[in-house]
Amino acid sequence: MTVRVVAFLLLLAVGSLAHARFLVGYDEAPTLAKACEQAGHANAAIGVYEAVVEFAPKDVTSFVNLGRLLASKEPAAALKHLEAALKLEPKNPDALKIRKDLAAE
Repeated sequence: MTVRVVAFLLLLAVGSLAHARFLVGYDEAPTLAKACEQAGHANAAIGVYEAVVEFAPKDVTSFVNLGRLLASKEPAAALKHLEAALKLEPKNPDALKIRKDLAAE
């Protein structure tokens, strides 16, 4: 992990999203979120995806991934992000499946 990535995660952890977004470009953020998730750091991935959707409110994939990660922890928040994805892309199969799974619980 580079120093920039560590600094980004630390700024996210203390709630300084405005500063964190300058350390990692938008193009790198989804990759960083996936890496955090694969390394077992779901909360860090959630933080990165939250930053992405705040500054790129048309990023359907990040809304879906955020919804997926939040589904077991915060179903209401997950549903909100899935609905945002479906508003942008009404037939997104991943968002539809996760939303259906949440409704079944």
